[in-house]
Parts: sequence; structure tokens; C-alpha cells
Amino acid sequence: MIVLWEASDRVCGKRLKALLPILLPALERNDHLKLEEEIRHKILSMSAATIDRLLQMPRRTMRTKKKPRVVPEPRRRIKMRTFADWNEPLPGSMEMDLVAHCGEANRGSYVHSLVLTDIASGWTEAAPIVVREGTLVVETLERIRMGLPSWRYSPSRVTF
Repeated sequence: MIVLWEASDRVCGKRLKALLPILLPALERNDHLKLEEEIRHKILSMSAATIDRLLQMPRRTMRTKKKPRVVPEPRRRIKMRTFADWNEPLPGSMEMDLVAHCGEANRGSYVHSLVLTDIASGWTEAAPIVVREGTLVVETLERIRMGLPSWRYSPSRVTF
């Protein structure tokens, strides 16, 4: 059971139970596991609760203490809102983000995207910025604003 649990990335018993009919044949077909027919039948007929009981001890011994998550200072100071935090916003309530397209290395020259999203509808507008520079961001924002339908944009409702 531990081999199956590990192969399934240590999922809970309920998910492992649903995965067993697919996982067992795949592991056997690729010669990662060889089971006698009787044991195979017992494993497939096991309940999720039984699977969880059998894996109690391995879970305890393999559990490692996670390091506390370090939240960077700017993220602690800036209040982040999720979709659930909005109380039925009006169309035109926009959020803006600047996305860097630099891959894994944040150095050298690369393009940024200025992305505006209407909170109420999910309408998204994006525009490239070749260099991250304040006046270019303002110019690009104005260019996007001019292209928006009048009911989409209200300067008083854009949040940064």
C-alpha cells in the first residue's frame, strides 16, 4: 500500500481508492509492481477508511516539519484582495498589473505587459511595454483607456 500511496504523491485514502483501478494496472504494466491475484483483489476492494488506517503509521513517520512561510515585507504592507473581497463591483472597476516576461532570469532586456482587468466581468486588456519606465506606463495606460468602451472605464474606479 505504501508503494501505491507514494506513486500517487501521498494522496488521501478517498482519492487513492478512486485512483487504484488506474494506478495498479499502470504500475504492473511498467514492471514497477508485481502482485498476486488475491492481494490485487483485496487492495482493489479495500475501503478508503481502511486505506487511511493502513497508512497512519507511514504518514506519521514521513511527516516532516514544514518551515514557516516567509512573506516579503512589501506583501505584508500591501493589502491584497481576492475575488471574494469584492462586493458586486460595478463594470469599470479595474485592477492593473505589470507583468515581466523575463523567464527564470530577472536581468537584461525583456518586455513587460501592462494588464488591466475589469473586476465585475473579467474583461482583460493587455499592452506591451518595452522598458519599465513610469512615463511609458502612463502612456500605455492612456492608450488602453482610449480603446475601452465608455461603459468599461471610470477613472475613479481604477485601483492599483
